[in-house]
Amino acid sequence: MLKGELAAFAVALCWTVSAVSFENASKRIGSFPVNILRLVLAYIFLTAYNAILYGNFLPHADLERIIWLSLSGFAGFFIGDLFLFQAFVLIGSRVSMLIMCTSPIMASIAGFFIFGERPSPSDAAAMIIVLTGIALVVLIRDSSGDIKLSQPLPGILCAFAGSAGQAGGLVLSKIGVKDFDPFIATQVRIIAGLAGFLIAVLFMRNAGRVITSYRNLKGFSFTALGAFFGPFLGVSLSLYSVKYADIGIASTLMSVVPVLLIPVSFFLYGERVRKMEIAGIIISMAGAALLFLL
Repeated sequence: MLKGELAAFAVALCWTVSAVSFENASKRIGSFPVNILRLVLAYIFLTAYNAILYGNFLPHADLERIIWLSLSGFAGFFIGDLFLFQAFVLIGSRVSMLIMCTSPIMASIAGFFIFGERPSPSDAAAMIIVLTGIALVVLIRDSSGDIKLSQPLPGILCAFAGSAGQAGGLVLSKIGVKDFDPFIATQVRIIAGLAGFLIAVLFMRNAGRVITSYRNLKGFSFTALGAFFGPFLGVSLSLYSVKYADIGIASTLMSVVPVLLIPVSFFLYGERVRKMEIAGIIISMAGAALLFLL
């Protein structure tokens, strides 16, 4: 049966909708307010789901697990997404999500130093292919023959920082989750990420600006849409997918978001997509497939 594979492709569709929604929301009300609101909404969605399924409104776990999951949420949902959403504003979701393909590579490097996990030669080759594809997208040759960046450097750096945060969250999750329920684990991670943003608001002393930004109806609506299709529905379908499909195939299908964003950018925003950029995205996806399947 193909229900696992279909669920994995549905995850990619969900994350495509989520990325586009958060990009639109961030450009309207700012990446910082969007991050806070989408975590609040995602927590409400997950809490309602867990309450229906398990009868619990609050996550229950031992202290050590809560600490590791909280660190994971702080690294992924706060630091990682803080930079990623700013990258959405600066360079758009298409290039940002492509650069996020480096997250497994960074996680693999961290896994080597923390867990002693050694990537195989095929893994190393796949990582090089991914990076080559990204280089084709972010580097261009101008009329004088000089190589330069196709996107603003701050946006590219934000995307890589977001990828590093996601990788850190993934590694810390591996320590904290183990045999724990992933939905409850996500609740703990969201609480930690939200706490990070709330602390940042207090230090920045701009709570009033954050609150007033939610008066923008379109910004609020895009954030709610992204929160539903991303942290809630996307996560749920990803768990369903890896249950019924090979994890390598499922991960590969879930990683095609940058490919799906090409027609979205062209038809929705009227953006011109370079042939070399399309080639780079396809090469990166091929590298990601090798990384997951071999």
